[in-house]
Order: sequence, then C-alpha cells, then structure tokens
Amino acid sequence: MRIALPTIWFHRGQTEVTKTFKKVFEELGHEVFIHARMGGIGNQPKLEFRRRGWHDENIWYYNYYDLKKAEFLEKIKQQKIDLVFFNEEYDWELVKMVKKIGIKVASYLDYLHKDWLKKPSPLEIYDLILCSTRRAFNMVENLCLAKWIGWGMKEENKVISVKKPYVFFENVGWGGINDRKGINTLLSVYKLFLKKHPEAFGSLLIHCQMYFNPDEGNENKEDFDGVDVICGSMNLPGLYHMGEVYCYPAKLDGLGLSLLEAINNGLAIICPDYPPWNEFVEDQYNGILVPIVEEREREDGIAFREVFVDTQKFLEAMEELYLDKEKRSLFRSNSLYYSTRVLNWRLFKDKIVEALVSIR
Repeated sequence: MRIALPTIWFHRGQTEVTKTFKKVFEELGHEVFIHARMGGIGNQPKLEFRRRGWHDENIWYYNYYDLKKAEFLEKIKQQKIDLVFFNEEYDWELVKMVKKIGIKVASYLDYLHKDWLKKPSPLEIYDLILCSTRRAFNMVENLCLAKWIGWGMKEENKVISVKKPYVFFENVGWGGINDRKGINTLLSVYKLFLKKHPEAFGSLLIHCQMYFNPDEGNENKEDFDGVDVICGSMNLPGLYHMGEVYCYPAKLDGLGLSLLEAINNGLAIICPDYPPWNEFVEDQYNGILVPIVEEREREDGIAFREVFVDTQKFLEAMEELYLDKEKRSLFRSNSLYYSTRVLNWRLFKDKIVEALVSIR
C-alpha cells in the first residue's frame, strides 16, 4: 500500500508515535508519505526540516496546522495513496473528504474527547482505529472498528549504561499541560526526600525540551536545590541512560511514551496506579505503583481525568528504591526483560499486520 501520514512534525510524543508507525509500515513493505503540518508549543510554532532523523524524500511540509483540504486532496491523489493514517485528527470534514474520494482512512487513537464517545460517534467514519492502551480500546470498541495493538520499542532507541550518574530521572518534555507530567509534585517530594537523606543531594536529573534556567525569574528556585536540569530537544534514546529510577507522578497521559522509553532503557519506575501507566508497570516487578488520592474532570473535554498521586506514598517509594540497591537493580533488569517480552517490536508489527487485513 501507499500510506499517507498527516502529522505535526517536531520532537514530541505525538510525532514519535507517527515515526514509529512510519518505521513499521516501511518494514512491512509499504511506501510511506509524511505530510508534515506545523505544530507549536504555546505561541511558538514548530516544524522540523533538515535535522538528522527528520527528513527524507517522501516528506511534504505545510507551514500551517489546519490542512487546506483541496491542496491536501490533490496531493494524495498525485501520490496515489491507498490509506491515510491520521493521528489525533480533529478536522472531521477533512477525514470525510478523503474517504469520499475512495481512499481508506484509519487512525491511531489513545487520546479521546468526550464528544467522540456519544452515539452516533464521529469515530465511525474510520475504516480502522488502532489503540495501544486497553483504556482507550475499551472506550471505543463498541463505537467503531478498533483494534488493540499494544506498543513496540526498537533496540536502536536503547542505551544500556552500567555507570549511572543519577539515581532519579524524569523527562518532562515541553513542560506539559497544567503540569501534566507532575514535575511540581516530583520537586516537592524530592525536597522532602533530601531532608531525610541529605547525602542524596544531586541525585535527581530533569530533562526539559524547552530551555529554562531555574535561577532566572523563578520565585521558587529553591525547589531545584539538589536537582540538575538539562535542556534541549534531542532524538532518542535521549538521556534515560543517565538514571536508574524513572520518577513519574504524571497527572494525564494518552500513551505515556516517556514511561515506555524509560522501561526500554532499563529504568525502575515509580508512577501512578492508574491507566495508562499501570498497563505497563507491574507493581514490585519493574516498579512501584503509587495510589491515587484525587481525580478531576478536565475542562477541555478530554475524556480522561487528571489524577493526583499520594505524595507520601511516592516519597516512600523513592526512599525504598534509594535505600535498597538490590531491589533497584532487580527492577531495572525486569524492565529490560519486560521490554523484550511485552514491548517486542516483532509482536507489535504482527498485531498491525493483523489489523490492516481488516481494511483491505
């Protein structure tokens, strides 16, 4: 097949998902065409062009997010596209017009809007929807043709380092929405942790894609005492090899890709006992699941609730893995084995092959 993937095109979770499907489709022998649309962080537009790993001959660029329908339809006709594979598409009219000209439409979906769950659902227009979390699949399986495919990780996105300069690590991406990745929670818990274990000063590394200096314009800069921060957007495998324990008190995720990247790189995990994270972390096997003390409805219509971890239990989990080096090492080994067993690239591809058969 000839497959078109309209997507934002800069280093963040949604695009990494698209790049993963691009690799799968190409390995399966399909020809893939990326339609790279402008995205952004806040008021800052972002679109990767010539950076390593972000350019090849089958990429077409659009310096806007809302695709001009006539232009897009003409382009996919010229490319003789058989399937348009969307990712977090909100323009239902665009999907309808693609289908109207006789091209199959499919989508990856692990974020859901409440309106999509009402019958008749706009999701019905898709010939196929692929879900990587059980949570999303269970919510849409009676609304459309949906398949659960899990997730797969490439060996090339893994760096196994024997010497780890930090015990604790978190990748906060672009800062998240409403502190979505829980960085403020982690900083407050880490401050309590250092009061009990002052010898652990400097044991936490934060990677933030957006540049900031904790000492500049930050009223709470003391929150970063004992914390190292590395800024800048970088391709995988990123900085996971620098830590032993991935501390992730996140409030909301669709897939939680950074957690899967941490597992793939052999980190022990501390995260909420809540979907999607507890779909991939087995308590006291490759990490510690922390109870939730509160859930809140989102004001933006996202179907999933924001959750808040028990900070005392999160602190206890950090202490447990800090003090028990053998358990920390065991969980790290178990993460690597889990990645090989569950996040297996070949099994992931096989599930996608089975799903694609349903639309041919």
